[in-house]
Amino acid sequence: MDMSSSRTRDFEFHGNAREWFGIWIVNLLLSIVTLGIYSAWAKVRARKYFYQNTYVADRNFDYHATGLQILIGRWFSTHPSSGSRIEAIEEFLEKR
Repeated sequence: MDMSSSRTRDFEFHGNAREWFGIWIVNLLLSIVTLGIYSAWAKVRARKYFYQNTYVADRNFDYHATGLQILIGRWFSTHPSSGSRIEAIEEFLEKR
C-alpha cells in the first residue's frame, strides 16, 4: 500500500463536563437506590453519551445495547447454572 495515498482522520469529542456530570450523578444515585440493578442502564447511558459525542470524519458513533440485555448478560455470567432457563427468558422477551 502506498503510504502517500493513505489519510489519517482525527477523533473529535463534542461532549462537555456539565452534561457528563449530570449523567454520572443520576446514574450513581439510581444505582445506589436500586442496589445496583440500575447500573446496567447506567452503563448504556454513559456509553451512548460518549459514543454519540465522538466523531470521525464528521460522523458519530452509536451504542445499541439495552439495559435489559446487559442485565441478562450479567445474570448468566454470574449464574452459569441458569442456562436451562434460557427458554423462559426468550419467551418473556418475545411477549414484550
